[in-house]
Amino acid sequence: MLQPDRVSNKGFAQTETAKTHQTESARFEQTEAASRFAFVRFSPHRSGHFSETNRHARLHALLVTHCIASTTMDEDGDYTTNRTVKYLLSILTHKPIVSFDWITEIDTVINSCIAKDQQTKHSDIVTTFVSVEQFPSWKPFTVKGDYQMSHCTKGGPDRSWSSPKNLFDGFLFVLLGDFDPPCPQKDEIMHLLQAGGGNIVQDPETREKHFKEQNCDKEVVWIADRKTRRRPRHADQVVYYKWVLDSISGFQLLPFRFYLL
Repeated sequence: MLQPDRVSNKGFAQTETAKTHQTESARFEQTEAASRFAFVRFSPHRSGHFSETNRHARLHALLVTHCIASTTMDEDGDYTTNRTVKYLLSILTHKPIVSFDWITEIDTVINSCIAKDQQTKHSDIVTTFVSVEQFPSWKPFTVKGDYQMSHCTKGGPDRSWSSPKNLFDGFLFVLLGDFDPPCPQKDEIMHLLQAGGGNIVQDPETREKHFKEQNCDKEVVWIADRKTRRRPRHADQVVYYKWVLDSISGFQLLPFRFYLL
């Protein structure tokens, strides 16, 4: 099951602050040169129906430059996070996914610049300009995988970031079943597939017509929830929906044999 995410876009560029207390965090103001971050955090409950997934996916691809995730260290000392829609979208759209520890390091740099200006100007109230170039590199803070990974190796975010290809290019998908909880919602699965370059066939009965109109020989994959047991007569292969999530997590198309229904 996908974990809910709480998402906001923040801008980082020139930073102006009037700081009278050392414990205050710097206030960030968005400019055209700013980076934009999608924050992925844990939540004890689902944050509502993801009814605008497609719009969010398009905005995510256009506006977000980094995905910031709450993380823990695994036994290998690698950053690991929870699997959420925004996390998977960031992989599909080739965005760097980094630990919130990077933001903590950025805050340290900003506070250091502020303290230096305060000392130089002999004032607690200063205007401090911090450029993005002064931020520490995000690469040491890269997330290597998620807790829900199975049948795939770590490093999916790295493989995605270094690859220009869309994961699901060349595939047509048919969604089969109601996708009731604990499955992800059907529109979540559908828009993840589309974000990865896949195409959705809404009406499987018109599949042959769709092929003829598109003049294509794409592979057709039926994605089903676990409750769906009856194999449609014209279905080529029916796989459990976790094939989609696990393939995205590892940014590699996993063998169908682990997920066949």
